[in-house]
Amino acid sequence: FLAPWDIVNVVEKVKSTGNNRILITERGVMFGYNNLVADLRSIKIMQDTAGPV
Repeated sequence: FLAPWDIVNVVEKVKSTGNNRILITERGVMFGYNNLVADLRSIKIMQDTAGPV
């Protein structure tokens, strides 16, 4: 689990293997049982820094 701005390192590592077909997802955060919260601000951050979301 990473902050949205930290995903850049993961994307760069995948690209270093020659794979440019990367899709990043926002999975949200669990707060207790059956309580998933998605921070939609992270989508814009990941688009600006890492690529397709």
